[in-house]
Amino acid sequence: MTERIWTRSQCVKISELEKNYRMPEKVVAEIYKAVDMLDKYYGMDRDVDKDDGGYVFLILPEHVEKLELLYLEVLGRYRLDLGDAEYKDIIYDNGFIQWHSDLYLVSNDYCLNIVYYTKKRRR
Repeated sequence: MTERIWTRSQCVKISELEKNYRMPEKVVAEIYKAVDMLDKYYGMDRDVDKDDGGYVFLILPEHVEKLELLYLEVLGRYRLDLGDAEYKDIIYDNGFIQWHSDLYLVSNDYCLNIVYYTKKRRR
């Protein structure tokens, strides 16, 4: 399952996902921070597909096997490549799993923030 989240009013969804997927508080806080910033600068009533701003694209743990495909698919929608990321950050790491946040600037006024889960590889 994937979710597109672009305004704080949608964060009710996040509370449900947080419980169902045991998402760490740091991950939820990162999503809230991103959508709060979008709301502040672009408004809460914007149409994510027609207006400026952007969104958080959340790839949930159940799709860890299809992560690369889903990730590349969303980048392809905006004609972006992996190397186009403004930054890539690990927002949670407990030694076994990691949650990542990667930011892409689609245009001057539209961003794509991809938040996803990975399992750490054993050495």
